[in-house]
Amino acid sequence: MNKNIDFTIEELYILLQNKSWNKLLMYEKENRTIVTQDIQIRNIFENFFFPEYIKYLDQLNNKLDAIVEAKQLYKHFIQLHNTSTYNFNETFLNFVEKLLEILKNDNNLEMAYNYAKNWEELNIAKEIIFEYKKK
Repeated sequence: MNKNIDFTIEELYILLQNKSWNKLLMYEKENRTIVTQDIQIRNIFENFFFPEYIKYLDQLNNKLDAIVEAKQLYKHFIQLHNTSTYNFNETFLNFVEKLLEILKNDNNLEMAYNYAKNWEELNIAKEIIFEYKKK
């Protein structure tokens, strides 16, 4: 039986402040309808979650951890983005750029290319595609 996880707006902001990424993602997954319809909750994810998560990825010292974390979040949200459940604003694109940057800097050109070819409008994606085809 699927049971919604219930948090108040204030509790969601506290989770964000505490960088409780898994709880926020679980909340979003279990309450997708609420998240898409409630402007305050959607605002938390669009305007606070993604920018804070990008900062978090920047602070990870281990590149492998950053790659794993970024790929998991990408997998979670790209499906929503593609099905128009959310029409993410620029912060999601900033996250995609961060993922591509992490992969490129890790010299994982093939994996970076596999992501980049879906985001050809981004400058970093163009660079990765160019480098990959030059190879």
